Amino acid sequence: MIKIIFLLIIGFIFISWIFSLSSGWNELSQKYKTKRCSPSTLLISQTGSFEDSFTIRVLNIGVLEDGFYLSLSSPFNFFSEPLLIPWNHISYSESIDPNSTAKYLIFDLGQPPITSLRLEASIIKKLEENYGESIFSTRLVV
Repeated sequence: MIKIIFLLIIGFIFISWIFSLSSGWNELSQKYKTKRCSPSTLLISQTGSFEDSFTIRVLNIGVLEDGFYLSLSSPFNFFSEPLLIPWNHISYSESIDPNSTAKYLIFDLGQPPITSLRLEASIIKKLEENYGESIFSTRLVV
């Protein structure tokens, strides 16, 4: 039983490490890691896709005056520090999923772009409602 628990812990750490490297999070954290507290406008455990391959459901997304805040919920944040990416280091485009007609926003993160993050447009709408300003459309380059 102890062996199984140990192997599960090692497996979890390995998967967290692979995610950090493969999604671009590790490279983003080299430039944009932050020690700031979570913003008051924060949505917890949202679903997003990095590079159209890593879909995660533990993404915390927030808005601050000076940037886009991203973190992972515990315990999944083992190798992934919180990020604060300045608005002028983000661009975005819109996309519609032909299979579901869901609208998505694809954010290119970093200057120069390091990785892309795909989020449902409804998540951004909810963030802007909570923040009280259409911050994504006024601060980001399309």
